[in-house]
Amino acid sequence: MLPRSEKFNNSLSEIKIPLLSREQIISQERKFISDIQYSLLLKSEKNYQLPKVPKNSIIIVKLLLMNVFEEAQKIISNVSIVQKETHLNQELCGLYPSKEIGLYYGYFLMKGNINSLSQKASITRTRYVLSKETIENFEVNVASKEKINEFNEFCEPLFELQNCNEEIIKELRLLQKYAIEYISLSS
Repeated sequence: MLPRSEKFNNSLSEIKIPLLSREQIISQERKFISDIQYSLLLKSEKNYQLPKVPKNSIIIVKLLLMNVFEEAQKIISNVSIVQKETHLNQELCGLYPSKEIGLYYGYFLMKGNINSLSQKASITRTRYVLSKETIENFEVNVASKEKINEFNEFCEPLFELQNCNEEIIKELRLLQKYAIEYISLSS
């Protein structure tokens, strides 16, 4: 699993793109990220470059400013799956699992190894940084192809159910918010 990025070029002076940030991942508190905000960016004279990941990429935090130190362990250990093609800000890294690994095994492979990977980060007084080289060279033990296929087949319906449940919970929270606002206005 290697980080993927593409150059984003646009001839317009302003561009509006889907851009995922650490704040969106933390605020959603979900495994599956589908609500991606669009950001309006001004194009500089040089071509603007943002990492871009396809649908079903695994997202991890690779850069963290230590002004959020009290939340650092929660943020660092967050592993998510993005459900739409999107661009990432500099704090995030997108990993697209190969066909041999698959999304579900790849997700649990990262989730199970994220603490070991985060220990390889360079940490200063102001920053936590996982370099591209550290992520690319991080070695993990992988099961046999047959076991991976069996695992992915087992997990697929579970992930779909979990995703469906997360969407229902999101809708119910929105209904709860509107109900509270309605009750407070009518009182």
